[in-house]
Amino acid sequence: MKVSEEIFRTYKPDFQKLLSFGFTEEKGCYKLSRVFFGGTFTAEVTVFYSGETAVKVIENEFGDEYVQINNENFDGAFVGEVRTALKEILTDIRDNAFNKQSFVSDQANRLERIINGKYNEFADYPFRDVKFRDYGVFRRKDNGKWYALVMNVERKVLGKDYKNEPGRLDIINLKVDEKQRDELVKKNGIIPSYHMNKQKWISVFLDESLSDEFILNLLDTSRELVKSKTKRSKK
Repeated sequence: MKVSEEIFRTYKPDFQKLLSFGFTEEKGCYKLSRVFFGGTFTAEVTVFYSGETAVKVIENEFGDEYVQINNENFDGAFVGEVRTALKEILTDIRDNAFNKQSFVSDQANRLERIINGKYNEFADYPFRDVKFRDYGVFRRKDNGKWYALVMNVERKVLGKDYKNEPGRLDIINLKVDEKQRDELVKKNGIIPSYHMNKQKWISVFLDESLSDEFILNLLDTSRELVKSKTKRSKK
């Protein structure tokens, strides 16, 4: 994962705050440069109107991009110190000119707001590993059982059909009626669940390929399926 993705992945820029922080607006984006590490490097930060952020580190002596900063194979003391210095710059920008969100995608955050309002249930983050710390679990208040898990994952881990696709996306794991599962996974944007029981759960892509309404119907079903059996039988 690139340093910039690690810092900004669940944050969205506030464009007015970017200007106040010192960014300059150019065609389609905002830009800021910072010299660091004793004048050895320059960090060039670009925030696009889409909300995406790109960061380049330039070696000032030669004018070349310092690509080692985002290559995990380079883990020596020197590159580690440069990464730490860059993270300090990016964290300062994030904390002063970005707004925190629960998840990366707009669709995941919209669904979260609907769940909060409809059920008064909020995501918790049970995973301690830094790689999974933003994985959000939604549980029923009455029995504590999961009915939804939102994850940000690399596309290539989602099966052979996606092994050559770059980038990451948010997905939501939902429990389904096993009789409907085979039909659902035929739809674009739905696959047998990632990292859960593939017969009882599905993964739905939160990339706007499916409507909020469609996903919310699946989510309501998932929530109903994890209801305590006594409650379901009474209903």
